Amino acid sequence: MIRTLLIDDELNSCRVLLNLLEQYCPEIKCLGMTHSVKGGIELIEKTKPDLIFLDIAMPDGDGFKVLEEVKFKGFETIFVTAYEEFALKAFDFSAFHYLLKPVAPEELVRVIQQYQDQNYKGGTSKQLEILDASLNQKFNRIALPTMESIEFVKVDEVVRCEADGGYTIFYLLNGSKHVVSKSLGHYESLLSEALFYRIHHKHLVNLRHVKRYVRGSGGVVEMRDGKELDVSVRKKEGFLEMINRIAKM
Repeated sequence: MIRTLLIDDELNSCRVLLNLLEQYCPEIKCLGMTHSVKGGIELIEKTKPDLIFLDIAMPDGDGFKVLEEVKFKGFETIFVTAYEEFALKAFDFSAFHYLLKPVAPEELVRVIQQYQDQNYKGGTSKQLEILDASLNQKFNRIALPTMESIEFVKVDEVVRCEADGGYTIFYLLNGSKHVVSKSLGHYESLLSEALFYRIHHKHLVNLRHVKRYVRGSGGVVEMRDGKELDVSVRKKEGFLEMINRIAKM
């Protein structure tokens, strides 16, 4: 049984979410609801939940304040938000789970499944740092949820990403690698503004770490970690345009 709290200043939103949880997620047990930052902190300290559903905007502050000030840290957070696309990118960078209002049943089930598959505790402070920076359009670090933990890395330290079925393998400058249970397409979209380019259906590269390009039908790139990767014919033109753009910076 997953013990949870609902923290949202909109009473109706709490009731709707509670009904959805009762109907679609019988493994969830709601310990209580509250509608303010102060009430959220008090209820967390009193009940010590496994999971909280947390709104961002509340009358006496925001949801981030709850996470910063609460002393008990042994829970995971799912943000419930009406934020638009830009902010959602920030949530992806920080690896926080989130639901968009109005909450759809299938999305609720999906996020609960993610929580059960990737139940981490202890990384919240780092996640908040990344989320705060990303909300201010500073996408300089990323949280990578692996099977065992959340790894916090600088985007500039990522040399390349490789597709492995529905997973993505991140290769870093220091020689380490991390397997993340999200698709390469997800990270192609997420990192497109950080000078990453998908040169092949299997490879997304950090253009700053391209060491050499060998001409050919599609060509081959040598990365700073020594790996040589094929460039697909249909990606060649876009890749060379991006490389030339970087050269002019």
